[in-house]
Amino acid sequence: DKSKLQLAIDWLKGNAGEKRYRLVVIRHGYLAVEWSQGVGPNERLDMFSAAKSLYSSILGIAIKEGKISSVDDKVVDYYPEMMDVHEGTGPKPGRHAKPVDREITFRQLITNMSGYMKPAETPDSRFHYQTFGMNIVTHAIAKLYGYYDTGDPERLPGFGKLVEERIRDKIGGTWTHSFKNFNHPPRARIGVFGYYTSIESTAYDMARMGYLWLNDGSWGQQQIIPKQWMQEATRTAPNIKANCARD
Repeated sequence: DKSKLQLAIDWLKGNAGEKRYRLVVIRHGYLAVEWSQGVGPNERLDMFSAAKSLYSSILGIAIKEGKISSVDDKVVDYYPEMMDVHEGTGPKPGRHAKPVDREITFRQLITNMSGYMKPAETPDSRFHYQTFGMNIVTHAIAKLYGYYDTGDPERLPGFGKLVEERIRDKIGGTWTHSFKNFNHPPRARIGVFGYYTSIESTAYDMARMGYLWLNDGSWGQQQIIPKQWMQEATRTAPNIKANCARD
C-alpha cells in the first residue's frame, strides 16, 4: 500500500530531525523500499539491546542441539562461575552473587526475571531489565561450545562467533561482533558477568534477522531456529504473566 508507506516516510522525515537512520521494508522476502539519512547501505551500527533477541535465538538452538536440557535448567549447573562474584567484586557496591542465585534458570535470565546480583530480588519475583544477567546467558552457552573462558575472555571468539555460525552465515548476513564492557571497579569479576556481546550490523542485516523471526525461524528450506522456540519467544513469558501484576 503505497499510501501507507508514504505516511510512514512523512512521519519519519518530520520527526527524525538531524538524526541518522536507514529504514528498509521487506515484502515476501524481497527489498520493497528503503529510505536513509546519513547512513550508508554498508555501514554497520551497534544494535545495542536489540541484539538480545539473537541471544534468545541461540539459547533455543543450544537446547535443540542438546547442549542444554531445558530452558528451566539451573544455570549454575552449566556455568558455576556465575556464583564467583563475591562482595566487592560486582559491578557496583552491594551488587554481587547471593545464595539464592543458585536457583536461577535460563528462562528467568532470558526473560529478565532472575534477580541476579540484585540485593532485594529473588528469581521470578520481579521483571527487572539488566545486561549482566544476559551476559551470564551468553557466557554459559559459549562455554558449552568451547568459545568462552572466564579466566581469559579474549582468548576465545566468544558468543558472537556462535551467532555468526548458527544464524548469520545461514541467512547471508554480514554483521560482525565484538566484546564490550562498562566502566567497572578495579576488582570487578568482569570475566564472569561483563564482556557483553555487541553486534554491529547493516540495515539489511537487521531486515534479514527480522524476516527470519517473522517466519518462525525458517529460512528457505532450513529451520534455523526451532519453530516451537520462536513461537514461545515471541509471546509474553509465562513467568512474567504469573508473577508481575499489571497496573
